[in-house]
Amino acid sequence: MTTKNTRWPLYGILGVFIVPMLIAFAMYFGRDQLHLGHVQHGTLMSAPFQKMESHHHWQIVHVTGRQCDESCQKLDHNLRQMWKLLGKEQPRVMVRREESHAGLPAERVYLADPAGNIFMYYPRSVNPMDILKDLKHLLKVSQIG
Repeated sequence: MTTKNTRWPLYGILGVFIVPMLIAFAMYFGRDQLHLGHVQHGTLMSAPFQKMESHHHWQIVHVTGRQCDESCQKLDHNLRQMWKLLGKEQPRVMVRREESHAGLPAERVYLADPAGNIFMYYPRSVNPMDILKDLKHLLKVSQIG
């Protein structure tokens, strides 16, 4: 009877060390299912690539395609209004519209870093406030641009 009572402290000590390791393992390898650490609203590109001309500013680039219809013009207007909401961070960001860009699908909004590397994109139907949230977070944690 005394051997059963003497094993509880051993189980307790093992549990204190093993349970946190199992939780950390599950959180690390199961983060896609748990949606942990998902902060951005846009889609991160698998590998950033340099396609934009470097202007030493963060860039919001709206690639429109051949024609810019009413919804396209509305998105342009909303992007410029969103830029105004940046306040003191406005000088760090540049909003541009391009009809086409080599190697990039049209009808998307792209974010590029000050070196010209495109790293995130949004569909044309994006809410500009989602871009604003991502951009504010980027500018807060970034020391460049």
